[in-house]
Amino acid sequence: AKLLGAHAVTREVPIGTTERFRPDEMPESRLDMETARRCAAIADRNDVVIAFHNHMQINMRTYDSPLLDLSPRLMLNFDIGHFVAANETNAMDFIRKYRTRIFSIHLKDRTTPSKGSGNVRWGDGDTPLVPLFRYMLSEQWFPHCDIELEYPVPSGSTKTEEIYACNRFCRERI
Repeated sequence: AKLLGAHAVTREVPIGTTERFRPDEMPESRLDMETARRCAAIADRNDVVIAFHNHMQINMRTYDSPLLDLSPRLMLNFDIGHFVAANETNAMDFIRKYRTRIFSIHLKDRTTPSKGSGNVRWGDGDTPLVPLFRYMLSEQWFPHCDIELEYPVPSGSTKTEEIYACNRFCRERI
């Protein structure tokens, strides 16, 4: 990453098992702290951020461990859509709790588990996109954000048109 001029790399949250589990069952013991220590040393030695990306293994307590204490360069690549699809709790609470450790955010709209955890068009799901954008503005906090197009492209549209639609969604609701 440093050689290429990148400021950060992302990788999965270091989980010490391939076993499937529900997010609310994830105890601290599932974190692979040896891998996390190695990541911290690499990040510190090379002055780059390693941002842990979450899929469905995240909840409000995932990072209530020594993981992020290993280095200030260990941060989060928070996928807000995956958080919503894995939990019935408010993603904004997570963002407020870990704001100083969030390097980047993957943006997508999804439904909660009680509604099927589906990928949907922006505005049709449960992801608090508008509250997120307003929070970012009010706090003057601007992490790197990526639009992730994961919902099925509607008939008569294209991936490019849908990315523009997501961008419009952002601009029109701030």
